[in-house]
Amino acid sequence: VPANARPRPYVDALIATAETVFPPAGEAPGGVALGAPPSAGATAEEMECVLRWLDLPGVRLVEVDGPWTCPAHGAEGLREWIDKGYEWHEPSHPRAGRPLR
Repeated sequence: VPANARPRPYVDALIATAETVFPPAGEAPGGVALGAPPSAGATAEEMECVLRWLDLPGVRLVEVDGPWTCPAHGAEGLREWIDKGYEWHEPSHPRAGRPLR
């Protein structure tokens, strides 16, 4: 939407040309049903892209058709702990981790 323009005509045009995504039939690898809640037609990766986009400065949610939820106590609270587990740690002793032979 251009600066200082009314957003409603743009929102209406986007809604009129939007694609309806139906949940796919079958199951995903690992036994998880495709299109399972919370999103009927999007994968977790696609929802993550949308959430990253919504978190950008200047982006705002204009209209929602249906409930909008984002779990307050989801896995995001463990992100720092998980990230620390993936960090590379140098051994404190130069020979630490080497075989004793």
